[in-house]
Amino acid sequence: MMIYVSSPRMQLTGSARITEIETGTPNQLWLRVSHKTGLSKKEFDLYFEGTDMAVAIHIEDPHVFKKPVGLQTLRSRMGIVPPQSFRYVAHKTFQAA
Repeated sequence: MMIYVSSPRMQLTGSARITEIETGTPNQLWLRVSHKTGLSKKEFDLYFEGTDMAVAIHIEDPHVFKKPVGLQTLRSRMGIVPPQSFRYVAHKTFQAA
């Protein structure tokens, strides 16, 4: 998984390995993952406000890039054009970043 920070930085700043994906209602998910989120209940509820389905992506091995990749480079090399919540990227393309 590649991690992109939106405005004002607009950079690909790191990566991590996805280990698990959980789904459920926001309340179900809070009961299962609240101790891992780093969020208060209020922040969690605000994020999932208005939805009946919530998703938690568990990650391991986070890596912060020594040189973040700027938006212009992402557009020209990888064809990534925000806003997007996710995008599948081939391993070869990921390595080029």
